[in-house]
Amino acid sequence: MDETYPAIDSFQSRPPAWGGPIAQVFSAVACLAVLAWASLAVHDGGATKAHLRALRDVDVIVRRETARELANPERFDVRLTIPALARATADSDVEVRAEAIHALGYLGADAIRRGDPTARDAAAGSVLAALAAVEGRVKAEALGTVSLLIRAAKASGGAGPRASWPADRGALVVRVAALLDDPAAEVRNAAAGVLALLPDDLDPVFPALLEASVREPDIRGGPRRRWASLALDRSRPTTAAVPSLVGALGSPEPRVRSQAAALLGKIGPAAVAAVPALLPLLGEPAAADPRDDPATAAVSALGQVAPGTPEARRVVEALQRSRPLDETPRGRSVAEALRRFGPNGEAVPRGLQAATRPELSDLPPDDPQPRR
Repeated sequence: MDETYPAIDSFQSRPPAWGGPIAQVFSAVACLAVLAWASLAVHDGGATKAHLRALRDVDVIVRRETARELANPERFDVRLTIPALARATADSDVEVRAEAIHALGYLGADAIRRGDPTARDAAAGSVLAALAAVEGRVKAEALGTVSLLIRAAKASGGAGPRASWPADRGALVVRVAALLDDPAAEVRNAAAGVLALLPDDLDPVFPALLEASVREPDIRGGPRRRWASLALDRSRPTTAAVPSLVGALGSPEPRVRSQAAALLGKIGPAAVAAVPALLPLLGEPAAADPRDDPATAAVSALGQVAPGTPEARRVVEALQRSRPLDETPRGRSVAEALRRFGPNGEAVPRGLQAATRPELSDLPPDDPQPRR
């Protein structure tokens, strides 16, 4: 994309090259179209300049309304409005700063849709800088604007500059996760909401999300837990997250242990190193709420992680020992996990049953040879 921006006031029409009658007609039509565009451009330029002056007005109400109006990329020249709004994010009035950030979000989203990385980065850079603001109002507005930009990038397709924001998603999630414990509830809730939009990039922040999903600093902050839980449900962890998730299995919070086990299950056999930490969870008592039942979550995780690995035999034996006799939810989970190991997992050796269930000790041992 050509990033050279000619001055609107310097437009000059080139005299038509007159040829035959048909050429004259086409030239006349073209001239009228160019003149109409030129008059509109000059009008837009004048409106833009007038609003830029109003953005510096001594009246704070005027500045707020002006920042709000400058969010229109069709009416104003974004090459002028984006830098002016970026400066307005340092205004002495908090509401002017918030309105400027909000407007930059609309202009940045429009730039993403148009495939203009220069305008996109100019707008988004000021928004990201606002994440470090002192005021909760400004940080919450910046987080909402980050959500808008992420959604615009996702909606615009999967190729080219439209889909390349943010360029460093890992750095963004770390910055946003740091706001999960912000003093302002609106900031905490918005931060969790942003993380729910980035399911492929959460490996560095799982400990913070797990904590946010079970505890609130104050009674008014409930949405943070729901957004954090949604982010965990949507997440697609990789092997890079295994060490931190194994650490979370030792949390005193049952729900944290349960969610950590579920995340390890998502990783699959690549998380086989977590098997020794998952096995002790099988001995935990059942809970009324499945979300607070680490044992059932561990059963499911082991069924996803261990099949086909060197840990398979040890896990099958542990699952068979932990299998309840009655049809409880945990019993069904164990049966489902064992099926993942194939025929050797589904069959429960009688000798193993007798060792773990005295009421079965009088059964004869398994036949060494299969019957035909």
